[in-house]
Amino acid sequence: MSASPIRVLFLDPRDHAQLRTCLLQGNAHLFVVTACADVDEALAAVAVRHPDVVVMEMQLGDESGIRTLRMLRSMHCRAPVVLTSRDGDEQTAINALRAGAADYIAKETLTPARLERAILFALERGRIEERLAKHRENVDAEHRALQQRHDDLRASFDTTMRAFATALAGVRAFLTTIVDGHPWEGAQRELLREALSRCDQAKLLVGNLDEPVTT
Repeated sequence: MSASPIRVLFLDPRDHAQLRTCLLQGNAHLFVVTACADVDEALAAVAVRHPDVVVMEMQLGDESGIRTLRMLRSMHCRAPVVLTSRDGDEQTAINALRAGAADYIAKETLTPARLERAILFALERGRIEERLAKHRENVDAEHRALQQRHDDLRASFDTTMRAFATALAGVRAFLTTIVDGHPWEGAQRELLREALSRCDQAKLLVGNLDEPVTT
């Protein structure tokens, strides 16, 4: 089964028809093209046709290509955008890429091969970015799950330690009563004193475990 054609939307007030012709001069079977002359027409087409790639002029009358790109993103259009311009320079290209464009073409360098290559590059870059975004989402979800597990284990540990400390206090109180209430002598008294000392050591250990760990 052959792959589905790539849906391309051109937004260019002056050259949309020429761009369409330019792209279809090559592998026409690879593409389904929608050509728009103004922003409103393009936004409506995006909502209906869901293009895979948008090729857009930087200067769009009262709008700029960069502002329109941001409008597309506010519509949750994730299609990669290739910006074009007749007045291209290095700074224009930098501004376009910083704004989120996948590629930039100066129209004086535009050829059918260059246009097709830019569209295919933008499409592949968009796929990579989508995979990276999903990977980040998975990592974040795993991190949240691990954090929740850590919090649950910590809460369980704290509950166990509090119960142990309460039981330990009861044992020590009982041993203290025995030591103070009877005239134990010799080995028996030493044994009870040793038991009290072990209770104190255990109490100190519980207190240390309850302190937050610092790194």
